Amino acid sequence: MNSTTIPRPLDAHEKTIDLRIERLHTAISHADALYADSIVNIVHTNRAITVLIENRGFVSAHAHALIDQIVAALPADEQDEQISAHVRPLTLLVEQANVAIARMRHQLHGADL
Repeated sequence: MNSTTIPRPLDAHEKTIDLRIERLHTAISHADALYADSIVNIVHTNRAITVLIENRGFVSAHAHALIDQIVAALPADEQDEQISAHVRPLTLLVEQANVAIARMRHQLHGADL
């Protein structure tokens, strides 16, 4: 392990990030449950999409900020490892949110409105 560390965000900021990541995980689980249900609840589905989009945007912006911090703080040969460790889990979460949003939209378009 390298002795170089990435600058840590402020505690309040860190708590906000953790909360948004947790909310995104919860929203993805909720969307998966809605998608598995045979009856489309339009209100719940629209709300799930809204929550997914809101939290996905926040997590995505945080991932971008982490990349900027890593690139600014570390030499090029150390950046990939740190990006894989700190950013990849966030990008995978954003990808899961994208899939959940697509499923919710598909479900709405297939519903008898």
